[in-house]
Amino acid sequence: MLLLTELVADAVRRGGVPYELRLERFTAGVRIELSDTATGPPFTGGPPAPQALFLLRRLGIASGWHTRVPGRTVWCEVAFPQPEPGDGPPSERPRGG
Repeated sequence: MLLLTELVADAVRRGGVPYELRLERFTAGVRIELSDTATGPPFTGGPPAPQALFLLRRLGIASGWHTRVPGRTVWCEVAFPQPEPGDGPPSERPRGG
């Protein structure tokens, strides 16, 4: 949710409107894409831009941006947490003896 908030905040502050949000689930995680009408790279300018970029780099599997007509798309991919042994539904948990 934090990464999503940062992408939307950047679009509102620097990207202009309209903007479009897309979420795509894949086996290991989710891809978040936000398209807006800005023409430059995301998270430029003053604070809090460096914090948002830091969060994307630290928490995302991958992140980046590309141009489109009109504007740009900023994206990041986030992995789902791996379950710990015994974290499955009760019917799949080992029984103690």
